[in-house]
Amino acid sequence: MSAAAPGSAAPRTGASMRTRVLAILVLIGLVALAAYTMFSGPTTVPLPARPHAAPVQSPPTEPGEGGAEGGRGD
Repeated sequence: MSAAAPGSAAPRTGASMRTRVLAILVLIGLVALAAYTMFSGPTTVPLPARPHAAPVQSPPTEPGEGGAEGGRGD
């Protein structure tokens, strides 16, 4: 068995240049995505065409059944 020299196994401190460049590129990408999301404007989604149905109407009310004109049963 051989022992390693004490100076050869020193841990590297700090990030390498490749890691820094990659981190900056990721940051620029995230900023671009955020800017696009904020300033791209609203999105419109077309609704599917519905068949034309007859409008629903409430039955007419008789006078004295309540409503806007008095309606106290007099």
